[in-house]
Amino acid sequence: DQVSSVKVVPNRLAHIDADFLAYIVAADTVKEVEDGNLRSITHKCGQLAEFADTVTRAAGAASYVLHITPDGSDKGGRANQAVQAEYQATRGGRERPAHLPILRAYIEQKMRCIASRDREADDAMAEAMYADPVNNIVCSRDKDLRMVPGWHLDMDTNEHVFVKPGDFGSISIDDSKSAKKVVGYGPAFFFAQCLMGDSADNIKGIPAMPGPILMKHSPNAAFTKQADKVKGIVATGKPVPQIEVDRLNALMGKTKAC
Repeated sequence: DQVSSVKVVPNRLAHIDADFLAYIVAADTVKEVEDGNLRSITHKCGQLAEFADTVTRAAGAASYVLHITPDGSDKGGRANQAVQAEYQATRGGRERPAHLPILRAYIEQKMRCIASRDREADDAMAEAMYADPVNNIVCSRDKDLRMVPGWHLDMDTNEHVFVKPGDFGSISIDDSKSAKKVVGYGPAFFFAQCLMGDSADNIKGIPAMPGPILMKHSPNAAFTKQADKVKGIVATGKPVPQIEVDRLNALMGKTKAC
């Protein structure tokens, strides 16, 4: 198969995102639930090693190390830096796989693992890539890591992508699905994220233009309706209720993301 045909590169070390790995292995499929044929914890622990070995082979690496963000990690204090909106607040309310905490503990205690308690796993992986971009390869679906130099394993295609240290990188538009998205590698992708924000982490981007200017040149239906309502009140000579002014200002404060 495609994975077994990948040539192993001596001294190449695969840095694998174990936060993703644990979630994928822990989750029960719809068919498993419907059939009542759920995997045991022992079975899932074995699959962790199998999955790690498969990813390592796909990366052409001689060995691997797993990276995990353990519960209780301060994540580098990012929650304190997110002043516009709560960091990762959009991830709340999701039901986690029942065995996820056990598998995460197994990874940290029983497997070749780096646990990042004063940062996030992707920070440690990025640090490794900057330290040795030639002999390390990053294996993760976390798009934030696309900005770092060195070898990358595309987890969907098993393609190996090399981002040359010092190069600016590149970005492009992926319009293969209904929702377009920006893809790319290197600092170019980092700066694109600075402009766009990151909905996965609830990080707001820069607005395309200030709301008042946007509504002046390209007003949406809600703003036009409210503006006409306020104009109508003004035309009567009566004072405009503050609630109507507040509604207009609120609509004027909204804008499209960059």
